[in-house]
Amino acid sequence: MANSTLVATAGTISIAFGVPNGDSGSVAQAALSALTSQVSSGSLNITAYNPSSTVQGSTVPVTTSATVAQTVTAPGGGTSTIAATQAVTVTTAVYVASIPAATVAATGSGTVTTTVPGVANLGALSGANAEVINSDTSGGTVAVISSTVAATTLVAGSGSNTAYINRGSVGSVSLLGGNSYIGNSGTNTTTNTSMAGGESLADNRAYIDNSNGGSSNVTVGNNGLINVNQGSSGSSNIVAQTGTVVVAVSQATSSGGSSTVAAVATVAGATTSGSRLIYIPNGGNAFINPNASDVIILSGAGAETLAGGTGTATVFGGTGMFTGGSAGGNILLTSTVNGVTTLIGAGKSDTLIAQAGGDVLRAGSGTDILAAVGNTTIGNTFITGSGVATVLGGAAGNNTIGLGSGTAVVYGQHGSVAASPTSDTYQLYAAGGSDTIGDFVVGTDVFKISTGYAGSVGAAITVASTVASGNNLVVTLSDSTKITFLNDVNSNASKIFT
Repeated sequence: MANSTLVATAGTISIAFGVPNGDSGSVAQAALSALTSQVSSGSLNITAYNPSSTVQGSTVPVTTSATVAQTVTAPGGGTSTIAATQAVTVTTAVYVASIPAATVAATGSGTVTTTVPGVANLGALSGANAEVINSDTSGGTVAVISSTVAATTLVAGSGSNTAYINRGSVGSVSLLGGNSYIGNSGTNTTTNTSMAGGESLADNRAYIDNSNGGSSNVTVGNNGLINVNQGSSGSSNIVAQTGTVVVAVSQATSSGGSSTVAAVATVAGATTSGSRLIYIPNGGNAFINPNASDVIILSGAGAETLAGGTGTATVFGGTGMFTGGSAGGNILLTSTVNGVTTLIGAGKSDTLIAQAGGDVLRAGSGTDILAAVGNTTIGNTFITGSGVATVLGGAAGNNTIGLGSGTAVVYGQHGSVAASPTSDTYQLYAAGGSDTIGDFVVGTDVFKISTGYAGSVGAAITVASTVASGNNLVVTLSDSTKITFLNDVNSNASKIFT
């Protein structure tokens, strides 16, 4: 059967439901009467029509009440109070006229207050699909509360802001601009949001609220900005399109103020090189796959896993594991909190910086710098790779240095008290490297070869030969690794290796 739609021609919201032909004419007339009797004369011009043929006056299903003055469940629990000075009833479809200023106040996980020129609650309408078109250009906010049963599609223009609460199983939202609030009201709700690109950064902004559960899938266009508020359940999947996209992930708090266990948002960058993904940690957890985008991760609360990609990564201090992009030129900094960050280089010419102790920095295959900053930075692990690495341990020493198959120059550092130096520990991670150690202290530092390579159980590695080279001692091991100890020409190799 063909579907018909009831529509009006004035106001700020167009809500259209497709319904089967053949419904009672008396029902249609009753619905129109109920609608027009509650608005000022001339505010709405309503016509029933079939989009593909002639006007059909008998295709409106049973009216469901949806007034602009009631209380509904908020996305984070508690209630949302919707108040307006003029009431309308939403039937199968209605274009809601601009209403005097009202307030949407959501309590539970937090408070959201916004002035609205129009509010529509689709109530419990069943057996239909809803399409809501926000064509308001006043710059105000239009609020839509979805049906608990019908699937809703919301299209919002760039001339105003949109507040949308999804109470059904599936909701689809298209945002062309403005500042929007998109909320799921429960664990069984899913909202799919598409954000169009803009001419300048943050032309299209959205706050995605999953604090009460549910799932959100969001596609963000160029210059879009999105903040996802995660709860302890549900999922959030954000996909950045070509251009520059800014993503923040927050974590909801319980009503008692304590943090819940956050879900992990998935953030994907664009597949087109030259794009840029900016990530703002705001208390939530995220898995970030930048794909071809260059990625910038700012410092903040939360934990992240950055999975390389083919671009370049810049991390200004983070908690979690961060892998640079294969394009190289990565600059990765740890958090300032001890022992919460792992940095992994990739590509070429990477710089990995430890701002605290107890972190792990691993070079890639390029020409990399691994360093710790600060006089009190202590106890980091530095692992060289298959390329060329320079390692500068934290000034307080007590570092662990793993040597790979490439070339490395290492200064482990030993603290500021010469009479009581801290100990650095060296171990091989692979065979065949050529390494120079600038400040090995015999009797204080340790070089382990008797247990084979780090992370595996294998035969002991032995000293094959020692050669003096000026003031330096050059040692070749049985696996062809060559190590030069600067200014240690008089040291006995048996006292260096254990």
